[in-house]
Amino acid sequence: MKFWAKTCRSGEVKVIEEEITFDRTVVKHPRKSDNCRRYLDTLAPSRPYMPISAAHKSGHLARRTFIATTKIIESLKTAATTPHRRESAAKTEPPTTFVAIVAHAWICVVRAKETEHESTLHFRADCRSRVNPPISYGYCGNCVKVCVVKSRVADLLGEGGFGHACGAIQEAIDDAGRDPLKGCEDWA
Repeated sequence: MKFWAKTCRSGEVKVIEEEITFDRTVVKHPRKSDNCRRYLDTLAPSRPYMPISAAHKSGHLARRTFIATTKIIESLKTAATTPHRRESAAKTEPPTTFVAIVAHAWICVVRAKETEHESTLHFRADCRSRVNPPISYGYCGNCVKVCVVKSRVADLLGEGGFGHACGAIQEAIDDAGRDPLKGCEDWA
């Protein structure tokens, strides 16, 4: 993903220096034997077929594109360093661009949905460099972890809510870095 983003920004096509591999044996999974089958058997023993056209479509939602300029991103990062940020994640340095944009989007969605008590955010983290031993960036298999962040809506929409959201997201990223294969038996 980083290679693709960098290539798009630069406008130049570069050759990947590492050999691309699809060999899944490079992922040292501690309990790899039948996790996927067990997971599917638990969730959907008969695995019914559901055509895509049967999916629920909501008429009240609209698609939007937001442009995040450098100036907007910097103002988000500055807003996140307020004293209201989560105590365990309170840092003097501003959050990363990813954390700032995701926190802003999360709060916007919570406001729009008018959620009452608790909100949950899911995002993915690339674990190739986080596992032991690290996996080459030439690996083209799935090595992505779902990170889950939960927060009370009052904390997100209250004073210092943006800093709170940034802190919660950063905690999830830090947790993914400490133990990237935690819960891997539930991955599918």
